[in-house]
Amino acid sequence: MSHAKLDAASEYDKLPVMTPEPLELRMDISRAMAVLPPHYRVILLMRDVDGLTLNETSETLGLELAATKSRLHRARAVMRDQLSQGIHPFR
Repeated sequence: MSHAKLDAASEYDKLPVMTPEPLELRMDISRAMAVLPPHYRVILLMRDVDGLTLNETSETLGLELAATKSRLHRARAVMRDQLSQGIHPFR
């Protein structure tokens, strides 16, 4: 790596990290959850909030394991998109 690139990287490391306040983050997560379709929301809540395993979630909802994994993956992708862009309900 050239000396100029090292200097730029060092300057980048000195920039303050911008993180949302805890209350703001909770509100953003709540808004993102609100725009999830119900079949994604329930799986995300069961896994990431209630802490159920994939098998427990599948059995509780009467779904095949593959369907549960797919819905969880899609729900997390939607959440990631919503939180990275700011909350914009499906338009």
